[in-house]
Order: sequence, then structure tokens, then C-alpha cells
Amino acid sequence: MTKKKERTTYQERREATYEDLVRGAIESFYVKGYAGSRVEDIAEAAGHKLGGFYFHFKNKVECFFAVEEYRRKQREGWQSLLDDFDPATHSLEIVIVAVLSDLDRRLDGKDGWTLVMADFARRHYDDPELVAKIRAIYETWRDEIATFLVMLSERGWLAPHIDADVLATEVLAYAEAMVIQTRLFGLDQEPMRRVMLAGLLRLLGEDLSGDIRRTATQEATTTKTA
Repeated sequence: MTKKKERTTYQERREATYEDLVRGAIESFYVKGYAGSRVEDIAEAAGHKLGGFYFHFKNKVECFFAVEEYRRKQREGWQSLLDDFDPATHSLEIVIVAVLSDLDRRLDGKDGWTLVMADFARRHYDDPELVAKIRAIYETWRDEIATFLVMLSERGWLAPHIDADVLATEVLAYAEAMVIQTRLFGLDQEPMRRVMLAGLLRLLGEDLSGDIRRTATQEATTTKTA
């Protein structure tokens, strides 16, 4: 019984260290970029020694893909939030705001992750296998969005018979571009979030109310001239 408990405790410690390292890598990649993060930075951010890193990962590349899998699991099932809403009583705007907030919570506020992926891809552009793995990660995320759009359509928030794959590509491209601009140029997040919301609703075919349209236009203009 004691040996079994010791094995369980060891396994728990090992799993906890692994998660610490993955979360440390997320923090380091997010702040310093993939290329700017050393293995030592990841171990330090995780609160572990360098040996702990190499116990779990062969190198930074392997750690990067562990991070991507961890983030995929963080957002797993995010589309189910739609079950909490009814098209008869909740507008598409309310649904999108709730979903964006939920994803932000699930991913610990680490938006603009495309910058990290682009940094990785630029670093390893000459390795077709790694580039293909990055593309597969993007396609998985796009497919999740396409599934969500189909659910919106089936439940009455979007028009029937949408081309979910094309629309998902547009939504992902627009949302990521807005978030990246906000991060790169240090723009005020709240106004940019409202501008992004208005743009997403237009992409999805929502007829914006006058107040939303005026607010988004004013904030976009203010951002450009700031």
C-alpha cells in the first residue's frame, strides 16, 4: 500500500512539474517570443531547474508542441457554451461576447498567440515537417470555428447553408489581425475589442444597431489618429 502511494505521489509530482514547465513556456513565449526564449528562461519561469526541463522535453521544439497541445486542451469543448443561449431571447452579439470572454478565460488572457506561431514558423521555415505541423494546428483551430459557425446556423443565429470553412477562415483572419495590431502597437484593448466585435458581427451577416455602428466607427477613427 505504501509503495503504491509513493508511486502515485511520484506520478503526481511528475505531472505537476510537466504542467509547470508548459505554463512557464507559455509565459516565456508570450512575453519574449519563441526565438527569444531560451530553455533556461522556460525553466526559470516554471520554477524548476534545467534538468527538470530535459527530463520532460528533448529540446525547445518539443516543448513548443507540448504547449500547443496544452492550449488545445484548454479550449476543448468551448463551443458547448452555445447551449446556454436561445436565439429567441439572446442576440448574436450577446453570444459572441460571451464566447470571446470564455475563450479569453480558458487561455488565461494569452491572445495574439499567432505571433508566437509565426515566430516559430520563421525560425523553422526550412523544415517542411515542422511547418506542416504548424499548419495542422492552424487547421484544427479553424475547423473548431467552422463547427461553431455551423451550430450558430443550425440554431438560427446565422443564415442557413453557410460555407462554414470559408467563413471560419475569414473570422479567424480578421480576429487574429485585430488582436495582433492591438499587441504590436500597444493600442487600448477595450476600444479595439469593441471594434473587433463590430467587425465580426458584420462578417457573420448581422445588421448592426446604430449605436454599435457609430461606436465602432468612432473608436476605429480615434485609434487611427492616436
